[in-house]
Amino acid sequence: MLYYRLKLVDIDGRYEYSKVLRLRFRAGSFYINRIYPQPSQDMLHIDLTNVGVPANCIVSFIALSGAMIKQTTTVLNRGDNIIDINISSLPRGSYVMKVTNGETEVVEKLVR
Repeated sequence: MLYYRLKLVDIDGRYEYSKVLRLRFRAGSFYINRIYPQPSQDMLHIDLTNVGVPANCIVSFIALSGAMIKQTTTVLNRGDNIIDINISSLPRGSYVMKVTNGETEVVEKLVR
């Protein structure tokens, strides 16, 4: 369970707090250990651990404008996995990378 609130500060220094929000997270079926190298040139390596059953996974690269740029599918085996993706076709810049297996979704920032 996570609790958080925002502190909103005006340019004159006055501030107020938002209401407290409570978030409940359930354990995911996989988690990302590392994404390297960053910034990336041609090959991107995603080091992740799958604690669930083997499953197909979709890796999506989304431009900051929200446009889907590239998508690939791979199999996540139980335990440690390294996914190698050729991203040489992506223009240089920042992206949102989304990895999902239908049960768990992880979103990370990526710089090419």
